[in-house]
Amino acid sequence: MIHGNQLLLVEETANTLIDQRLEGREQEWSLERFNAQEMLKTIGESGKNSIDDLLISCETLPMLTDRKVIRIDNFELIKKAANKSDNSQAVRLFEALENIIKNPPESLWFVFTSPAMREQDFSKPLYRSIKQGGGRIQKFVAYDNSTPYNWVIQRGEQKGLPLTADVARLLINIVGNDLTDLDHELEKLSLYLSGKTVSEEMIKEHIRGHKHFSVFRMTEALSRKE
Repeated sequence: MIHGNQLLLVEETANTLIDQRLEGREQEWSLERFNAQEMLKTIGESGKNSIDDLLISCETLPMLTDRKVIRIDNFELIKKAANKSDNSQAVRLFEALENIIKNPPESLWFVFTSPAMREQDFSKPLYRSIKQGGGRIQKFVAYDNSTPYNWVIQRGEQKGLPLTADVARLLINIVGNDLTDLDHELEKLSLYLSGKTVSEEMIKEHIRGHKHFSVFRMTEALSRKE
């Protein structure tokens, strides 16, 4: 299970795990993806059909391959109902997953993802079953005061942008510490500045369109007055 509010790292880690588990196999035949939010819809038949599809997939041997991965997003939404009559779809989904996680077929692997940040956000029985069964649980969380300097510098190098610590700090001060936003800005910068020595003025010039730039300018102006 991969979870946390750093959605870029959650997504990349989940994809890496899937690629590792399905190495040398066609993912068209060996990977299925479901979303708990869609499965738990109470209006119409779409949720019911999705749960049926998941249960069938869990019970069916993989075709044309020896291994299958099932990915379920928004895993934090799958919880035990307080009253079985409250939501029959939720009960079906929870009970089915609880049983399968405790006794998974040898050919089946699960990858669960979630934006939830805390262990308490998940179903205790499901979380406990994953942990006790030897499942991998990895969390990627950015707190308000976190500053991912090293990540920005390393990511910049991957995109052909040599960044100093001061330039990385400036980028974070303007954009914030969300890795998805930072990666997006680095990608845009690489289109214009790849291979060049990036200065602080270049950063200010090329990301002036970011939604946080005006706030940064205001803060910078106030600090100069002081």
